[in-house]
Amino acid sequence: MGLYDDVLVADGVRLPKFPADASPSDIGWQTKAIGRPAMRAYKITADGRLLRHEREFREKTSAEKQAVAADHGFESWNEYVSFCDDADPDDRI
Repeated sequence: MGLYDDVLVADGVRLPKFPADASPSDIGWQTKAIGRPAMRAYKITADGRLLRHEREFREKTSAEKQAVAADHGFESWNEYVSFCDDADPDDRI
């Protein structure tokens, strides 16, 4: 499995060779053909432009970490991270 980018197609966009009775905006599109794939998000607008969604990444706050741990049934973030580091991948599902 490799990296890919997501592509959102705006309402009203018609694609060549796409069935006229279907809407391309109803489908989750992915591509590996826009530069180097890096899990980016793009959008094809109704006027034909290709936009890239810029993302910012930040460290989770202590409260966010605790909430994630609690959602997975753990008392603390450290307990959750330790489990994820040591668990068999099938046990994490």
